[in-house]
Amino acid sequence: MGCDFCLNKPNENYNEQILIGNNEEKNQNLLKSSNNNKNNFNNMTNLEINNYIKEVIDLINLKRKDHNVPPLIEDKDLDNIAQIYSKKISQTNDLNYSKNTFNGEELGESLFSCSRPIEASKLVDNWYRIGQNYDESNPQASHYTQMIWKNSQKIGVGISQANTGYFYIVANYYPGGNIEGQFKENVLPKKNAITPQNNNNNNEIEYSEESNNLKNLENTNVDNIIFTSEEFANEALNAHNIYREKHHVPPVTLNHEICLLAQKHANIMALNEDFLHSHNSYKGEELAENLFMFTGNKISGENMVETWYNEGKDYDYNGDFQKGSGHFTQIVWKDTKEVGFAYAQSKNGIYYAVGHYYPPGNFIGEFSNNVFPE
Repeated sequence: MGCDFCLNKPNENYNEQILIGNNEEKNQNLLKSSNNNKNNFNNMTNLEINNYIKEVIDLINLKRKDHNVPPLIEDKDLDNIAQIYSKKISQTNDLNYSKNTFNGEELGESLFSCSRPIEASKLVDNWYRIGQNYDESNPQASHYTQMIWKNSQKIGVGISQANTGYFYIVANYYPGGNIEGQFKENVLPKKNAITPQNNNNNNEIEYSEESNNLKNLENTNVDNIIFTSEEFANEALNAHNIYREKHHVPPVTLNHEICLLAQKHANIMALNEDFLHSHNSYKGEELAENLFMFTGNKISGENMVETWYNEGKDYDYNGDFQKGSGHFTQIVWKDTKEVGFAYAQSKNGIYYAVGHYYPPGNFIGEFSNNVFPE
């Protein structure tokens, strides 16, 4: 549900450097030292690059093993495709999906951006934990489902860094997964899986130990963060309703309780400078969520929504779920009635913004009844 990631394009032109190491500890040291001395990149060897990529793939294969699916094999051609695209997005600061192909078939793709060095294990966990609320009866495409997609056989990984210090990570899968009608046979349950239990006090969900990092993050003290202005929320609301009118669907209304949920997660992201989804719920249902990160002087609700909406320029209204268009389709999703918007600014001046939607959209099989052309 609106799980695509999006970054606004800054005015600066970015330079890129490859940034990878040969194990978790060395990777962290290389990444940290590179922030102070970019010349360190010149000393990195092909062995260090290959070993970092191998570590990421090994960790993904451990997740796949937990779901009883075969391991992925690294493919150097896919590594090259992923590296080229990671370089491109490090220069544009725009995390839209590439729609790259391999052997005539569109690749599966996972993207990630972070402002600080990230260990391979944390990178893989960020993609994997999106599946905490996975519902076999109503499967939703995500990084999680692609990671454990049974029929995917090969993988390639690329990492680049912009001169701002941000890291851009791409993983490509072949054959690509997340194909409508094929989730049941390709997304298998985890061995000895623990079923989430409802907490009757707040309608939120408690998870197994695997999600403790996310729970701890949500319990972080989020004081001393710059809070959203009412102007920003109204700008985002008005922009949504202008686009919704163009697509012949009813307007949405601003729900202040949902805004508070959005604010909480924006504060968490800004405090930790970590760009990840929240899994916030409202009235017992997980909210749809669009995320946005901006590095300019002032964040605008109107520009944020415009960036999301522009994903729809190549949308095929005769199709169903389409990679790289999730922000757009959620904006114009007919059955969504209420929204909430918020942002927070980190100590380094980076804006993190959240859009929440209720009822959520982007359900496979329901696009033709909810997403209409102009």
